[in-house]
Amino acid sequence: MQKKSLSLILEEMVFFYISILFSGTTYVIPQIFLLKYYPENKTMLLALLVIAGTLASILGVWLSTGQKCGQLLNDSKSAIISLFLLLTVLFNFQYFIQSITLFLLVLIAVKFISNFLYNYLDTGLSNQNSEFELKHHVNAMVLYQLLAYISAPVFFSAFFFLTPVNIVVPTLIAIISILFLSFSSRMIPSFNTKTKTSPEGSRLNGSEKCFLIYVFLIHAGVILVSSLAIYILQDYYQMKNAVQIGGALIGYISFIAVLTIFAVIILTSKRLEKRGTVLSLSTETKGNPLSLSSEARERPLSFSDETRENPLSLSTKSNVATSSLLIFGSLLFFLKLSESVPYVFFIGTVTGIALGLFLHSTRTYANQKANMENKANILMYYNNLPNIGTLLSLGLTFVFTIIAEKTNTNFDQMILIVIMMVFVSCFVSILVYAIQFKNRCKRKNENETIVSPT
Repeated sequence: MQKKSLSLILEEMVFFYISILFSGTTYVIPQIFLLKYYPENKTMLLALLVIAGTLASILGVWLSTGQKCGQLLNDSKSAIISLFLLLTVLFNFQYFIQSITLFLLVLIAVKFISNFLYNYLDTGLSNQNSEFELKHHVNAMVLYQLLAYISAPVFFSAFFFLTPVNIVVPTLIAIISILFLSFSSRMIPSFNTKTKTSPEGSRLNGSEKCFLIYVFLIHAGVILVSSLAIYILQDYYQMKNAVQIGGALIGYISFIAVLTIFAVIILTSKRLEKRGTVLSLSTETKGNPLSLSSEARERPLSFSDETRENPLSLSTKSNVATSSLLIFGSLLFFLKLSESVPYVFFIGTVTGIALGLFLHSTRTYANQKANMENKANILMYYNNLPNIGTLLSLGLTFVFTIIAEKTNTNFDQMILIVIMMVFVSCFVSILVYAIQFKNRCKRKNENETIVSPT
């Protein structure tokens, strides 16, 4: 079983490669490129590159669910591999560019293709995996994403000016990923089988809309923190080595998130094993009207029971904890009870735990929706929300920079309050989700009672 689990995770190494490109091309590579060739206009040009790249990412995810594109890729497995090879060539070509116009065009192409492939493969695998494979698909995607966020900024920052190293290492990862992709019998059906659809697949109910709002707000807040962390440490905390500490802090947050996800996976596996034992025992008392299993069938669904009773629900407990931890962390960041490095890394620990809980639970929910209810749209929205969150964070930064200048207010304090309010909104949205979900289940149970024969 362990060998099979490892095999399933290795087969999805393509997501690690794409996540590396996501991380590198969002901020690190554009910043270093501008610092080298356009230092005078780096701030304005960076905003242009980030916005253009983000819009290309949104378009790539959106078009990956289109019928024509899907048919084209379903008809030819080689088309996927060709796109990966093109993506690798374009990404490596960035290191030889000195023109901002050409760099912008290549960046747009890399962002578009990588996001297109990411969502296309994710949707295909989610639709066709078994329950066992889906669980490992979710775990692989989240872990690969976080590992890329830990390693990519450090790697690209350290080796950007060593072009051979920067080309060889990502290309080697790309080749290994493509080989796993080529020889994987499990991933082949996603290229040759039409994506399942249902009449309800394009419609979102109230709880699903709340879920997407919650995910969007979390991403916006986290991106806002990570994009401004170095500036806040330098200006608000007066740290001399803010660049190094800020970079280490962002990597540390991802590291803690990885550990949290591993802990969640282990605890979930143990809980499922225990649940299997309980279910097997409950069948022995099936005829007893006073048995626990009978009581459970009569008891209405509560928030804490969501994930036990309904696999298509979002864990309210995990995400209430997520938003609470993020509110607590942002409050500590704002209060500045200490200007020491350990204090900042304690905040990073709190944030990392929250991020791990968030990514695992929401990714599981989105992929299960696509798999069990044929709702590819919700997965498409989910994969696009980090991109949209990036745009919101840029907009908030721009707006509050102007407000701070006009009102002669401390920008760092103002933006930290804004971040805190975003996380408070996350807390509210997850509670609204829970209420919506409970009401929907209640209505569904009432309807089933009405139509059931007496």
